[in-house]
Parts: sequence; C-alpha cells; structure tokens
Amino acid sequence: MKTLFLVAGEASADQHAAAVVRQLRKSFPELRLVGIGGPALRAEGMDCIVNSNDVDIVGITEVFSRFSELRASYARIKTCI
Repeated sequence: MKTLFLVAGEASADQHAAAVVRQLRKSFPELRLVGIGGPALRAEGMDCIVNSNDVDIVGITEVFSRFSELRASYARIKTCI
C-alpha cells in the first residue's frame, strides 16, 4: 500500500488539502494518507499524527512559548517518516 504524507499547517490549508484528498481517493482508493492536518483532513480519513492547531504559530515569541509542543510534534513526525 502506498502512503502519502501531507502537511496542512493551518485551517485554510486543511480545507484545500481535504479537497485534494477527495480527488485522490477517486483515483487511488487504497492510498494511505498520514500527516499534519485538522478536522477537514480527519473527516476525509487521513491519519493526522499532529493536529494543525498544535503547529499553527506566528512569530518567534510564540515559538519559544510553545517549544515543548513543537518538539513533541517533531518527534511524532520524525518517527512516522
């Protein structure tokens, strides 16, 4: 089974990626989808190993304040790929 890793790091990307996934499923119904996404991608059956809300940050101060969350997300991604 082929696996595709997708990254949709914020809400609008989640919506657009979900539309892409719907089309991919028509041509490749057996395709396994894994990655970073939100509710729209989960609704399309993607295995979201990281919730896009956990990595949707703006600015360097937010990086520092959420560093432990980001590090945990990175570890999950690294294990997956």
